[in-house]
Amino acid sequence: MRNVLLKNLTERKDDFLFITADIGYRVVEVLRDKLPDKFLNTGVNEQFMASFAAGVAKTRPSFIYSIANFSTLRCLEQIRNDICLHNLPVCVVSVGGGFGYGALGASHHNLEDIACLGAMPGMNVFMPSSKKEVEVATDFFFENKSPTYLRLSNLSIECEVGNAPNLEGNFFIKSERSKILIISNGYLLTSLFNVLQKNDKDSKYDLYSFFKFSEESFKKINFENYETIITYDESSFNGSSACLLHKYLSDNEINIKVNSYYVTDYTAIPGGSAEFYRSKFSMSQEDMKKKLFG
Repeated sequence: MRNVLLKNLTERKDDFLFITADIGYRVVEVLRDKLPDKFLNTGVNEQFMASFAAGVAKTRPSFIYSIANFSTLRCLEQIRNDICLHNLPVCVVSVGGGFGYGALGASHHNLEDIACLGAMPGMNVFMPSSKKEVEVATDFFFENKSPTYLRLSNLSIECEVGNAPNLEGNFFIKSERSKILIISNGYLLTSLFNVLQKNDKDSKYDLYSFFKFSEESFKKINFENYETIITYDESSFNGSSACLLHKYLSDNEINIKVNSYYVTDYTAIPGGSAEFYRSKFSMSQEDMKKKLFG
């Protein structure tokens, strides 16, 4: 989905600066070559990149871009102190969130990013599951000019919301017959979409994107229609839809069964692909198929 973001930016008339920390080769060149005055490579120094972007944002919106753990956890203090505490229009962009860089091991996994940035004052956290949601999140950033986190995953182009996306959340699959609601985002939602399209002939499941890390994401859902909710999040519990969902259900005195899948301790798992890591937490496509269809 980073290609969707870069294409969107090259077509905008807005003033901005896109900053990368010496990453994204064979991808970011499209922006660099077309808009050289709006592109800067600061080198491998993510903490400086975040603080520099905050300074730039005093006069025009800016983006910082890197592999997920580098653009978030490595410069977390600068994001809080320089960007959020001053409520500046900086969009933190990460690629390969969750287990996206699986083969590189725990140092390149990013499961705590949503919990960390979601706790920052004034930060808007988006986890798009489609091209349209990437575009809506980008529009939001330019319109609101406030701290924003955009977590990008490798998504299937076939997985798309039917109508114009809503900032809070969107039904990717919806049927009047469904009694079970699945909530997810990013790559996992794409996986679920593919599994349901191939196997859910009886329309047992609705699929809803937890697009923005906010309790507002649940206000579009009529919980009276469902008997069970299943959540899938490629993140720690504190950064999951399950975390906010349990609070929302409790606060609104809604009694409904919830089954949740998220990431716990991943440090002792031997190296493998992203899907290998997901399988350890029952979140691979094969695990989803077994869970939902036996």
